[in-house]
Amino acid sequence: MAWQSMASPAIFAVIGDSLPQERRAMGFTLQSILKRVPIVIAPIIGGAMIASLGIVQGVRAGLLITLGLAALTFLLVLESRHRHQGF
Repeated sequence: MAWQSMASPAIFAVIGDSLPQERRAMGFTLQSILKRVPIVIAPIIGGAMIASLGIVQGVRAGLLITLGLAALTFLLVLESRHRHQGF
């Protein structure tokens, strides 16, 4: 909850500053959708994994998938920064 209340204004500020005025509404819309889609999908996928693998194995699989996606996101952000900075 604390992250949500602190990060959202910063994210909206970055979007607002980085987009031309005529594209800001689309930027805000896309950011809102991308933030909410995982909230809707994750419980369904998690429940299916727990139902098929059992509680312990399902939670472990979910954790491993989450860690893998976090690592992938980190690498993509790192690559994006390097391309943006011209390295």
